[in-house]
Amino acid sequence: MRDVYCMGADVTGVMDPLRFGDPTGPNAARVRDIASGVVDGIAQYGNALGVPTYGGETYFDASFDDNCLGQRRCLRHRGGEAASFAAACRKKRATFPTI
Repeated sequence: MRDVYCMGADVTGVMDPLRFGDPTGPNAARVRDIASGVVDGIAQYGNALGVPTYGGETYFDASFDDNCLGQRRCLRHRGGEAASFAAACRKKRATFPTI
């Protein structure tokens, strides 16, 4: 979310698509523990920033047993042209260091 803030937009909400392993398969205990930790972390992070979670989805499949996937999608409200990075580049207000 900080990237969205840095671009000059206000985050008005988030959505959390999540992918976890099979909760009834051979790694069920581990999958459930990971899912519980991820959901707790999302709740704490979102609450600390005061940004509501508007939705999300949860998908369970054995292909995610060893590597869960959690994303955060930011919903934003961008106020005016000054908040647009592309507009700033066109007007040469943004600079990049030379490497």
